[in-house]
Amino acid sequence: MGCDMMLALAPATAEQHTLLGLNLHGAGPQRLRLQHFPAAHHPHDDVIHAAHRELPQARQTCAVLGVQPEGGWGFVFGCNEHRLAIGVARWRSRLTSEQPGLSGPELTRLALERSHSAHHAVEVLSDLIAHHGHGAAEDADSVFLIADPNGACVLEVAGSCWALLDCPHTRAVADVGLIRQDWQRLSHGLAERVIQSGWWRDDGTKVDFAGCLGSADADHSWGLKRWSKATVSLAQQHGALDAYLMRRLLAEHFDKSVRSHALTPPGTRRWLSIVSRLDAPGIPLLWCARGHLESPVFFPLPVGVDLPEAWTAATLADMSSSTPAAAERLQHQFDQDAEEFLAECRQLQGGGETAALRRLAQAMMQKHVEQWELAQRRRVDAPTTAVRRPARDEEMAGYAFG
Repeated sequence: MGCDMMLALAPATAEQHTLLGLNLHGAGPQRLRLQHFPAAHHPHDDVIHAAHRELPQARQTCAVLGVQPEGGWGFVFGCNEHRLAIGVARWRSRLTSEQPGLSGPELTRLALERSHSAHHAVEVLSDLIAHHGHGAAEDADSVFLIADPNGACVLEVAGSCWALLDCPHTRAVADVGLIRQDWQRLSHGLAERVIQSGWWRDDGTKVDFAGCLGSADADHSWGLKRWSKATVSLAQQHGALDAYLMRRLLAEHFDKSVRSHALTPPGTRRWLSIVSRLDAPGIPLLWCARGHLESPVFFPLPVGVDLPEAWTAATLADMSSSTPAAAERLQHQFDQDAEEFLAECRQLQGGGETAALRRLAQAMMQKHVEQWELAQRRRVDAPTTAVRRPARDEEMAGYAFG
């Protein structure tokens, strides 16, 4: 599975927002599901059964909306009720785990369920790695992009070692380790380890994390090319970025940097694209375009609300593509619905009407699923010799979802 992420903090955006975008892509049988887990209080003796470890469950966990590999427990990306978002990419270092530990997706879910800010998530992740280990001999290492409305950071993990880099304005992340000597924190004992191993000189200079621990292979080269193109795209749009432009950048990045590249495995397709504005007022929203879409439509999905069955029962690769005209029409409706939802959401939150807010969110999501299914049926049934122009009442019907 390939993962590309783009982050833009307030100074780099048009309206001083915090934006995070993500593409998940790859070939083969990998399947993904969107899953919502509500906030919960757990008994003191509750245990989590991860793939290679058992660990105690936290007494209180946050509500999380995440992307889960089918058959797995963890998340490759998620956002919790506190507007904390974490995505994980893969890279390969020269370190190997002596004993199997927690995988990158498992660490992502644990941090989302237990943290209320980006800095808190770093402490949770570093503590989990220290106590339970990370990865296994056959697994790749992890790159975490961690963001909240007030800031973001990258945590690159190699075995049980890690380096932390704060993100100033923009940051791209791909399946490659890139923290060199620009780190703010290192895991305890890492400097001594690389010096004793002969990977770094003992002359008082700052340790080059990826330079010491990285491995230059074809996967590294491909991840580096994707990262560089995403970095250039973010720099070119510095100061003009918004959620709509981030969607376009994700689509263009997949088309130009992934699908057309010589190192792309045969059959590679985009499984999922996500855009989140983490500082949006009201309830947090993830904009998700699922499956192999030539003309992606981003569905607004509120965090902390049960998802319609269409999102949880089917795999994310099962959504067929739509025509550009139909996709544009649906996207316009979804965007307007989301703006109306957020406006009403703030009023309901102010009055403490939590149940009404959840009903409103579920009504919007269900309506969007039904609109998509109707558009797909019309596309299949429409004659190839003529294009049917929708009636005005059909165009307007999409704006009322309550």
